[in-house]
Amino acid sequence: MEPYKIDASLDANKVFVVKRSELDSRIDPIFYGSDLTKFNKYFLSVKLSSVVSSFKSGVGAGKQDQAEGDEGIIQIRPTNIDLPYGFKGDKLKVNDVLFNNTNSQELVGKTAVLLQEKELYYSNHITKIVVDKSQVLPLYIWIILNIYQENKIFYALCTNWNNQSGVGLELLKSLPIPLPPIEIQENIVSIIQNAYTQKQVKEAKAKELLASIDTYLLNELGITLPEKDN
Repeated sequence: MEPYKIDASLDANKVFVVKRSELDSRIDPIFYGSDLTKFNKYFLSVKLSSVVSSFKSGVGAGKQDQAEGDEGIIQIRPTNIDLPYGFKGDKLKVNDVLFNNTNSQELVGKTAVLLQEKELYYSNHITKIVVDKSQVLPLYIWIILNIYQENKIFYALCTNWNNQSGVGLELLKSLPIPLPPIEIQENIVSIIQNAYTQKQVKEAKAKELLASIDTYLLNELGITLPEKDN
C-alpha cells in the first residue's frame, strides 16, 4: 500500500502528516508541529525522568498564610511572597532545579536553579527537580529547559485553561532531552556562564554610558543647570 502523501500545492509549513504509530497520547497538531525533535538528534535522547531523582510540586499559600512585615521566609512563585517561620512546606536546597509549571502560555516552562544556601519555600506553580548528578548536571538541565521555553516547546506542549497554561507532571517526566556525556555538559555550562558574564559586563558599561550622556550633552552645549534648592 502506497504511503499517504500531501498534495504538493499545500503549504508544507501548515500541513503535515503524523503516523498513527507515532501518536503519543495527544492528537492536537501544535504538539506534533513543535521543534522538539531538532534538539534530540545529535546525542542520546532520554526521558527527563530517567536522569531525575525526584519531582515535587510546592504548596499553595494565600493571603492568610503571609507573614507580617518583613519577617518570614520567601516562597518562590511567579510573584514571590513571604511566609511566616514555621510554615509547613518543603524547603529548597542548593542545586534544586525550579520549573515554572503554571503561567501564561508564553512564560510557562521558565526554569531556575538555586546556587546558594538560602531559606526558601516554593509554590504549587513550581516543580522542584532533583537531578541524578551521576548522569546530568543541574545547570545543564536549567539550560536545556530554558532553551525549550525560549523555542516555544512548552508553548506547544502545555494544556490551556482559564487564561492559564500548565505542564503536567507526567508530561514533564516524559519530556525527551539530549543527554551528552558529563564532560560535554560541563563545556556547555561553561560556554553559557561565560556568555552571561560578558553580557553583565556589557550591560554595566552601557548603563554607565547612559548615566553620563546628560552631563556630556550639557557640557557640549555650554549649559549649567541651577543648583536644586531643597
